[in-house]
Amino acid sequence: SVDIFNATKFIKTAEDFQSIGASKKACEGYYILANDIDCSSISNFEPIGQYFSEEDPTNFYLHGILDGDGFAIKNVTCSYSDSPRGTSDQNYPSNYDVWSGNPKFENEAHQAGDNIGIFQVIGSSGVVKNIAFDNCKVHGRTIVGVVAGNNMGHAENILINSNCSVLMDTHFY
Repeated sequence: SVDIFNATKFIKTAEDFQSIGASKKACEGYYILANDIDCSSISNFEPIGQYFSEEDPTNFYLHGILDGDGFAIKNVTCSYSDSPRGTSDQNYPSNYDVWSGNPKFENEAHQAGDNIGIFQVIGSSGVVKNIAFDNCKVHGRTIVGVVAGNNMGHAENILINSNCSVLMDTHFY
C-alpha cells in the first residue's frame, strides 16, 4: 500500500514558513517546502510553536509534518535578546531586553528565551524531515538548538551546515 498525504500548504516564502507558528491548528498541518526558503527578510524569526511552562494549557507545539523535500531553510536570525552574558557591561542580565520592556520576540511565550530554536518545541507527533539548515543563528537563554529548543518528536534526514550557530546564556541539552 502507498500512503497518500494532502499537503496543508506548499511553503514558498519566508512569510509562509513563519506562518506555521501562527496557531495551534497551523502547527498541526502538513507542509512541504517548494524551494529553498531565504529568511533574511525577517529581521528576527519567531520560533514556531508556543511554550510557557510544563503545565500551561495555552502551549502548542509542532504536531504536524514539515517535509523539506531536499530544500533548505536559510539565513534565519532567531534571538530573544541582544544582550548575551559576557558583554562589556556585566551589570545587565542576559535577558536585559525582556526586563527593560523591549523584548526581541513579539510572542510572550518566546520572550524568556526558553526552548528556543526555529521550532520552539517539536511535539511528540511532530516530524521535521528531508531538510537542510544553512546560515541559521539562534540565541536563547536556556535549552537552545538550531532546529528546535526541545524535540519530543522526530527529526529525520536533517543537515545542519557548519555556518549555523547556537548561543545560549545558561545551560543546554
